[in-house]
Amino acid sequence: MSVRIDGEAASFEDAVERAAAVLSAGRAPVVAGLGTDIAGVRAALKLAEHLRAAVGHRAAPALSRDLAVLSETGILFVTPTEAGRRADTVLLVGDLATRAGWLAEVFGRDGAPARTVVSLGASAKAAAAMGTEGAPLSLAVKGVGVRDTLLALKARVGGRPVDEKRLGRSGLRDLDNAAKTLAAAKYGVVVWDAAGLDGLSVEAAAGLVRDLNAAARYAAVPFPGDDNAAGAVLACAWTTGFPPPLGFPGGIATHDPWRFDVDRMVASGEADAALWISAMTPAAPAWTEAPPTVALVAAGTRFVMPPAVVIEVRRADRTTDAVLHDARTNTLTPVAAPRGKAAADALPTVAAVIAAIHLRLSGKGGASC
Repeated sequence: MSVRIDGEAASFEDAVERAAAVLSAGRAPVVAGLGTDIAGVRAALKLAEHLRAAVGHRAAPALSRDLAVLSETGILFVTPTEAGRRADTVLLVGDLATRAGWLAEVFGRDGAPARTVVSLGASAKAAAAMGTEGAPLSLAVKGVGVRDTLLALKARVGGRPVDEKRLGRSGLRDLDNAAKTLAAAKYGVVVWDAAGLDGLSVEAAAGLVRDLNAAARYAAVPFPGDDNAAGAVLACAWTTGFPPPLGFPGGIATHDPWRFDVDRMVASGEADAALWISAMTPAAPAWTEAPPTVALVAAGTRFVMPPAVVIEVRRADRTTDAVLHDARTNTLTPVAAPRGKAAADALPTVAAVIAAIHLRLSGKGGASC
């Protein structure tokens, strides 16, 4: 196990003691990253309540855009597995190049129905991942971005007028052709990743799903986020009543996307201590300046700003015993390590390390992994 204090090798017990000192000294601490399994998220929330800290997932900006639309106007979801099995028409919204592997897993499987793919700003890599024969129908209006094209498409699906002068005759014709193609679906889905879209685009995509349901059967398939983001949202919601970002001012859970934006708090100097958790991928925070930080990370993580304490933890993925969000079924799923793997992995889990820190903070005794 790699354990370091100020860059020097240290014992686990000393690291836990130093971590407790760093976090307890903060008047406005943050718990960030949150890339861990459900047990790790629950432990982090319990510690954050003790510290009265802000809590945020590293996918929080994208999460907030989807959640804002969900809470304000609603989103008609379907599981990715259901979409892959049944959808005969798919609208891809936004670039989605970094999600090509996920798209291939969901839509490119054997036995999938023949389907029509409409690309609204999707990269060639994303479109190819769909596994369909022939090129997708590309909807790209010259001089008009993805957001405005999506809004115009939504208008045409609803039979409403658009700015023909801006779109041009060819642009309007392409919009109407795309609208007819989408409306002809027996089972259609609209796919997006909020990480590459602004809030209005997400709202328009969700609204388009509702409008298309007037004449056909449609549902939304938003990307669920990296590093168990959807699982973290669920765990935060059932534990506190709120999704991240959230905080515990006065020891009471409160949701405020601006106030508890951990990146903003760090950048402004408001945060004076941080717990960074990234057990699913070796990801370091992108902060250029950071308060004293305790990092619980997977092997191979490289830091721009060396943390005060680094404790290498067991990876939270499908090779270990864990409960994780399954992006294919949109459910929480227990996974078990291959026989002998868990016993051979001597690294502590995120939940175990946080429990040891919490124990030291509570003054109930020494730390133990």
